[in-house]
Amino acid sequence: PRQPRIIIYDVDNDLSEVEIADGLLLQNPELGLTQEEIKSMSVKHKLGPKNGSTTHYVIETPASILPKLENKLVYLGMTRCRVKIHKSTTQCYRCQKFGHTSLKCNQEKPVCRHCAEEHDSRECMQNDKAICANCKKDHKSSSSVCKLNVNRQKIASLQLRDFCDKIGADVVLIQEPVMSPNKIIYGFENCKQVSGGVNAGAVVIVMNNELRVIELADMTTQHVVAVKIHRSYAAEAVTVVSAYFKYNMPTPCFIEKLRLILDRESRTIIGADVNGHSPMWHCPDRNNRGLYTEELIEDYDLTIANRQNCIRTYNREGMGSSNIDVTLLTPQVRNKIGGWSVHDNTDSDHNTISFILSLRDGGTGCPTAYRFNTCRADWEGFTRCLHRLKPAVDSSSIETQACTITGVIQTAAVECIPQIKRKSSRVGEPPWWTPELTSLRKDISRKRRMGLHRHDRYLSSIRQAKAAAWREFAGDINGNKWGKAFRYAKRGSVTRRAPSTMQRPDGIYTETLAETAYLLLGSFFPSEDHDRAYQTEGLLTPYERPVDTERVKTAIWRMKPRKAPGADGITAGILRKAWPVLAQEITRLFRECMVKATFPQVWKNAKLVVIPKPGKADMANPKAYRPVSLLPTLAKALETLIIRDLETETKLNEHTPQHGFVPGRSTS
Repeated sequence: PRQPRIIIYDVDNDLSEVEIADGLLLQNPELGLTQEEIKSMSVKHKLGPKNGSTTHYVIETPASILPKLENKLVYLGMTRCRVKIHKSTTQCYRCQKFGHTSLKCNQEKPVCRHCAEEHDSRECMQNDKAICANCKKDHKSSSSVCKLNVNRQKIASLQLRDFCDKIGADVVLIQEPVMSPNKIIYGFENCKQVSGGVNAGAVVIVMNNELRVIELADMTTQHVVAVKIHRSYAAEAVTVVSAYFKYNMPTPCFIEKLRLILDRESRTIIGADVNGHSPMWHCPDRNNRGLYTEELIEDYDLTIANRQNCIRTYNREGMGSSNIDVTLLTPQVRNKIGGWSVHDNTDSDHNTISFILSLRDGGTGCPTAYRFNTCRADWEGFTRCLHRLKPAVDSSSIETQACTITGVIQTAAVECIPQIKRKSSRVGEPPWWTPELTSLRKDISRKRRMGLHRHDRYLSSIRQAKAAAWREFAGDINGNKWGKAFRYAKRGSVTRRAPSTMQRPDGIYTETLAETAYLLLGSFFPSEDHDRAYQTEGLLTPYERPVDTERVKTAIWRMKPRKAPGADGITAGILRKAWPVLAQEITRLFRECMVKATFPQVWKNAKLVVIPKPGKADMANPKAYRPVSLLPTLAKALETLIIRDLETETKLNEHTPQHGFVPGRSTS
């Protein structure tokens, strides 16, 4: 079989093949290439303009070396060159068909790539209008927009995103996706994505922000992706699988992976490009790949959602049409699927399949934290509301006072401060979308229904709109050097990945969101040994330091006004506005807490945010994440008083090795 190929861009023409090999070895030690690996690589051909100063080298390399070179930057001579996987579609320049070269062409007469007539392309005199020899559309046979040459082009992916926005798709299953080097699907940059890696054969994209999604990490591979989807935390779940039966790999390896999923997940929907034929999904013939899939269907009593008399799911000019894309349902979900249909709405050779899944909503499952928009607050009304509610604060127990003060501030905030709106449940249109593109989209749809295909202008407009949006984005640095452009240059584009199931210490993976959350909680905060002996005598000496309004105010003002709050939504900025009204009540509560050495239980409840650690490859390991505990602001102010007393009592700042409770020093 043919070895993988890489392409090295912009190599200086003055360099020989020997100098290129030496440069890869000697100038790029970080690649870790050996002399034997360099010898196993061979130059196949060159690309690029003949009269240019640089050339693109296509090099065949063993698969074992590919990870060392893929998407890398290498130094050759005095030039830094990009290295990419070389993906090419062989096209005969004699007959203009794909899949062979002119050396093996059986056609007697040549076909022009410009006008599709029977003469040599170099002798064509018709410069006015191009006609494709393959699809008969108005472009050259070598054009990248040709339906026969668009399989892995970005155009089809953009068209699919366009269609998904139009119909309001919630979940998208894609096989053979077009991915960027940082694992992002073109056209779906702002959506949650689950895939098996850079060269993934299958992917699941979630476009509805209200859906609760978790990747089944132990069931996901390069060509099979499994996710569990809920409408809410307490609702019923369905496992959705996107599978690509790669044509040059044995079908049983994909079937066995699906068997593992079906053995565990009874409520499952599978969308697969099986590359197999069977009358069971309305193909006129049957092949071996289809037989393997038939066995899977019979063993698990699966239902085939494909309907007869629909558009074929696969259609390629010159190669015919067939139904190789199959939707399979387990018995538990077969009655929840409706509206299965096929759409010819993109220039990919695989048509789009859509269906409706009905799921019960089990409610929110967990309370939603408050988040107030203090920029639009009615502070005068907030003060009046606090004065009205202030009598509710009494001098009873510490727990009651803490709950009452928190409730009074929260109630006033709800009445007088608008809450920050939740993000729309739908992922919005890309930032580069314009009204002109909307108009062109409608025009294209109308002409497609009439049998006319005029998409070149539409696709060109998409490219122009994206370029204009990028220029505007990059130009932001002229007016705001710390703005969006700076953050992008620092972090790059951010991939929105769905959370993943995780591996327990015993090697078994979690299966649900709840199990994963409990595993993370136990990993971040291990349970204490209850057999340990604790000192319970209480205070050795009475607390004698004064706790006055000035000390408490200083503790509150030390916090940034807009820093992320706890679950109660009360920021330090809101607490500052409440201070003139509730200063005496808050000071009295803090004084009692310090004198009685008591920390209110209500202030020990934190909002836990889980953040992935950068550069971690195995996201199924709990150690690949770190927790951020957002405590109530009043609790942090009380902590500040305690810390200041500890510093005064123990003189911690004089002990240089000490990090805990010392400003400017990290304990992690």
